[in-house]
Amino acid sequence: MSPKLANAPVARTPLRQPGQGSTVRRGAWGTVAERDALYLHNEEMRLHPQPCHSIDADTPVSVLGLEQTTISRLYRVGILRLEVLQRCSVEELWRSIGRHGISNILDRLEANGLSLVPLTEYEKWRLGRVAREDITLRVGLETPVAELWPRLGTALTRLLKKRGMLFVADLAPTDEDRMLQLYRLGKANLRRIQAILSDVGRDLDGEAALRLRRALELMACHLDGRRAVPLPRR
Repeated sequence: MSPKLANAPVARTPLRQPGQGSTVRRGAWGTVAERDALYLHNEEMRLHPQPCHSIDADTPVSVLGLEQTTISRLYRVGILRLEVLQRCSVEELWRSIGRHGISNILDRLEANGLSLVPLTEYEKWRLGRVAREDITLRVGLETPVAELWPRLGTALTRLLKKRGMLFVADLAPTDEDRMLQLYRLGKANLRRIQAILSDVGRDLDGEAALRLRRALELMACHLDGRRAVPLPRR
């Protein structure tokens, strides 16, 4: 890389720090010459990648050699420094950079032994970096329904939360009215819930296991079109 590119100026507009409001902002960042220097440096790094041995507050994002669309979007939202980029969450980047842009950034960071803030399993799945069926999920009665999305899907998970079913224990019907709430979700969804409760039941004993077993019997009756067996009242 030529000395001219190595010392290419990059806009130094102050940026918000993560945790002090959104890092992703729109606006003009530096002069046209500074923008072009950033793009030129990025293109050089893309064509002739070099490992990024050290990072400081002045290291530009162009050292990653990103795709032109990605570097342009980063420039438009004012993320010009690698140090700032690494502190951004996927949620901050999603709307402005897009899925493909985030994947491009992650690939180039990994190639340099770097990373963004740790990704959740949900974020990895949204980015296509892990298959839903490959996500390990240990479930108990106190597990939040929000964590069941790999098995129930995001739409059903949101619907259950909207109806006040916040924990796995809330999914086990205790009476006919509760059973009908689940039944109205459709048989396919009811079977997904039934499968989760069956898995949970394997690790239970005592009264909790009995209650869950009776709840599963009630669900099975509705799914098979049989007359429901009433649950004992407490």
